[in-house]
Amino acid sequence: MRLFCLLVSIVMLGCTSTYPIINFTDQKIQRFDNRTLSSEEIHSAIRKAASDAGWRVQPGVSPNHIVATLNVRNSHKAIVDIVFGRDSYSIIYRDSENLVYARAAEDRGELRIHENYNKWVSELNDEIFRRLQE
Repeated sequence: MRLFCLLVSIVMLGCTSTYPIINFTDQKIQRFDNRTLSSEEIHSAIRKAASDAGWRVQPGVSPNHIVATLNVRNSHKAIVDIVFGRDSYSIIYRDSENLVYARAAEDRGELRIHENYNKWVSELNDEIFRRLQE
């Protein structure tokens, strides 16, 4: 029975699919009403968006840098850097735990991760876009 459980565990681990990491780079900050936002308004909108989406927000290394962390069921963690200026922002992978992060040789060294990471970051990006329109 132990051998059977071990084999099932190995097979299940091998079946975990990974996907290329999606980074949202140079996302344009353009409001529908064409109003230009101040750096403070952009910073506030991004912080609120991340918080509303369930991410814990911490200051980064500069005023235009935020580190956001998402903990899912106390077993998975995603960490991203959000860097912004007056015209655009970027959400970049920083680190993760238990999301099958790997550098796949067969994909020319492409960074790969569990598909849920991309879903969570995409939802964060959508929420930031919404908040910037308010």
